[in-house]
Amino acid sequence: MHARKCLCTYPQQFPTLQVMTTNTTDCLPSWLDKEFTEKSLKDSNNYQDFKVLSVDVQRASALGENFMSEIYRMTVELEHKVKRHKETVSLIVKLFPGGEVMQKIAQDMQAFEREILMFSETIPAMTQILQKAAPGKYTQLSAMCFTSGTQPVIYVVLEDLKGRGFAMAERCKGLDLAHAKLVVRKLAEFHASSIALYAQNPASMDKYKTFQLFEGETGKHTESFLKLGCKGLADQLETLEKSYSQYAPRVRALSENLYPRLAEMAKQKGKFCALAHADTWTNNIMFKYSGSAVQDVVLLDFQVSCYYSPSIDLHHFIHTSITEQVYADHLTDLLKEYYNRLMEVMEDIGISRDKQISFEEVLQDFEAHMLYGLYIAITELPVVRSEGESGFDVEASMKGTYTDDNRSAFTGAVYMQAIKRMLPEFEKRGLL
Repeated sequence: MHARKCLCTYPQQFPTLQVMTTNTTDCLPSWLDKEFTEKSLKDSNNYQDFKVLSVDVQRASALGENFMSEIYRMTVELEHKVKRHKETVSLIVKLFPGGEVMQKIAQDMQAFEREILMFSETIPAMTQILQKAAPGKYTQLSAMCFTSGTQPVIYVVLEDLKGRGFAMAERCKGLDLAHAKLVVRKLAEFHASSIALYAQNPASMDKYKTFQLFEGETGKHTESFLKLGCKGLADQLETLEKSYSQYAPRVRALSENLYPRLAEMAKQKGKFCALAHADTWTNNIMFKYSGSAVQDVVLLDFQVSCYYSPSIDLHHFIHTSITEQVYADHLTDLLKEYYNRLMEVMEDIGISRDKQISFEEVLQDFEAHMLYGLYIAITELPVVRSEGESGFDVEASMKGTYTDDNRSAFTGAVYMQAIKRMLPEFEKRGLL
């Protein structure tokens, strides 16, 4: 299916949008109806002459699974007027978040404007680079976009990849080596194509130059999130045997000195720069299978994408989404897999050798950004590995409130198993 480009494009600086929000309860937005569906589909190449017969709207993710969006699945039954046949189409609609703090963060970061720009301009341009260089070799980077808009709330309408056989992995378990290799290969394709796009048009990255998590008002929320993460982890470490309780005072001390170091790191642009996804964890990745074998992968959610070191994507993924065994035994293998694919893509798309990078330089850059891996392990890993129906309340954590549900995320066996494997590695690098 050929989806058309998103409607909205943005000038050099994103404009300030008037924000309306949906109800934060489980009520479904009433405006996700036949009229909205027809408007979303009417300019698509495959949907020129049709009428919508029915629309069924359901939440596409549980509350607490996504933090800067409300996500709905629309199952649409339509009839083609000329050919007289019926068709069922599934759409994903992402809306501006309902929570007060997450609304403010999304506004400050211009998260939806950034994502719409990614879908409407940047990803299509990167895809074109890959397809032109090696027709048929590279699969899609992400879902295709039908449309976007700002009324009655900010929204973006995407293809539902579930209908084409893609599925999410189980968040709490961690990915095995086969899944992990596919992800780092896709990241290499994403990074390399962005490097080529920048070479063709340096202005294409202007809107992504700021690492928003560590800037301005958003940075204050990030700092609160980090401080509570340090407290939650330190409290739990104090209850463990000495080999792990020894880390408790060091982790507690990080609540005062880690954020300034991260903010300073975020300002430094090294030799190795590309468009980073910047939120590479299990819920932002979907896999396709052939039988029981994983075959393909796509990336989702580009609300915090930034032009920075690609190593932050590797750290984000490695420190949230792989099994402890893969982390312990195959970290170098994953970095080699990433590097080999990066070089392969760079060769395909014609990036000159003087702009390429050695494996040693990739390793150096990865080590130079290990501080970001530590931040992810303290703040986001407990969210990813939290168990039970209540989940992790990011809204409360961003406000500086330490809830029982969030406390339990740090005491969970799944998180503890993962962080115990990582702490000695951070210590070895002088970060604890």
